[in-house]
Amino acid sequence: MSRLLAGRSITRHDEENNESEDDNELIATSAHRHHDKRFDQDENQDLENEGFGQGDEQVNVMAKIMKEKSFWIGIVAVIGLIGLSVLLGLVAYQLWTKPEIIPDFNENGGRKLNRTVIMVSIDGFRPDYLEMFQQECGNLSEIISNGVKAASMTPIFPSKTFPNHYTLVTGLYAESHGIISNTFWDPNFKAKFSLGSPESFKSRWWLGEPIWVTAEKQGKVSASFFWPGSDVEIQGMYPTYYKRYDGRIDYETRVKTVFEWLDSDKPPQMILTYFSSVDTVGHNLGPIYTEELRKSVRQVNDAVGLILEGLKQRNLTENVDLIIVSDHGMSLTPKSKIVRLTDILKRNVLDGVEILNMNAGPYLDMYIKNKTNIAPLYNELVESISNSTEYSNAVEGVYTKLNMPENFHFTNSERIPDLILLARPEFSILRNAASQLNTKGNHGYNNESPEMGSLFIAQGRHFKKGFNSPNRVRNLDVYSLICKLLEITPAPNNGTADNFTPYLSNNL
Repeated sequence: MSRLLAGRSITRHDEENNESEDDNELIATSAHRHHDKRFDQDENQDLENEGFGQGDEQVNVMAKIMKEKSFWIGIVAVIGLIGLSVLLGLVAYQLWTKPEIIPDFNENGGRKLNRTVIMVSIDGFRPDYLEMFQQECGNLSEIISNGVKAASMTPIFPSKTFPNHYTLVTGLYAESHGIISNTFWDPNFKAKFSLGSPESFKSRWWLGEPIWVTAEKQGKVSASFFWPGSDVEIQGMYPTYYKRYDGRIDYETRVKTVFEWLDSDKPPQMILTYFSSVDTVGHNLGPIYTEELRKSVRQVNDAVGLILEGLKQRNLTENVDLIIVSDHGMSLTPKSKIVRLTDILKRNVLDGVEILNMNAGPYLDMYIKNKTNIAPLYNELVESISNSTEYSNAVEGVYTKLNMPENFHFTNSERIPDLILLARPEFSILRNAASQLNTKGNHGYNNESPEMGSLFIAQGRHFKKGFNSPNRVRNLDVYSLICKLLEITPAPNNGTADNFTPYLSNNL
């Protein structure tokens, strides 16, 4: 059963708020009353008519008073004009140099956000669950009606949880980003990577550049409420907001926290979160209709509904790009379809010293200390399998780095095992007679097999409406797609956003 990192819940330290507030504009007005010369003349005439100007002396005094009055009126007028000119100049300067203020609200009355992407992973959700559990998928169906859907999404090889989650956010094959399985060996470190182990939190395992690092480098705020690698320091960085994995935290709390981040003074533009229950039930009971799987699908559909409702309440449905994905599909693994390595070779070669083994089930791997032993063991395996119908029906291929299928892109890393026995879907390759199959469903098979197909649906500002494609997409291209949606430059990667062009609206 694939599980994400386990540990305590933490958040990154708060950073200084840089939110700009609208400046209040000062509107200055001035009024200037002009003295009317006729008013002064009429006033003087009235004085004379009422007997207040008798004789020449009175006339001369009156003329002197009027002359001094006119002088002071002129002085006041000049000062007023100078003050008005200075004031108008200051207002003009302020208007000319004032930066453009982006409105706080969008056209629908909601808070205006910069380009924002929310990506949700539903671990192990097969695309055909949408039909198998149609009554439980109302919110997922609403996204499809308002947005886009691919027939399926092809994961990378191996079709395991950690490699594919990290591919979704780096655009790299496993051989390039370094997380080649949920559990693997590094011969240079002489150490084992496994889920939740102290090693898994060390930066040295995580290669490439995940989307949160790309975003933060280019001035965007990123957030992750559970995503493989987001709680590890990569290139000296974490998302602005993140949580260390704790499966006990319910989905409602995860969604609530995402919207608290969005409502903060420093809202993230790139948000990741993760739901695991569908994968858990798929492992336990298989990818078939059961009451337990029905309840799990309804649970994640309800969590998606909380996201849709949160966007509606904030009038952000048309402004935020919402992407729902899964990391891989799921295959039935009945106990009637088991082969064991000890039966194929007639002996046990996995001694833990000369040959290390990290994985069994959909594929069995071997790290061989003495490299000269690779070819003889490979030939022995091929001969035994080809001479047995039972083994030939169960094993799709025996691979070394020399004959690995090109489409797997699983060669150029020292972490890749020296030998891999890959089972056909539904079959399991176990180590020995003591090995037991404890699950009814599993993944890790050929990534192009239909059973391993994953989910891709999306809605939002930059996606078409009601576009249901009959074609597959690749999870390898999702990283570049998110970069395109956020208008940031992607780091070098193996994917391209061009493959999503049919799904995008013309306003991108």
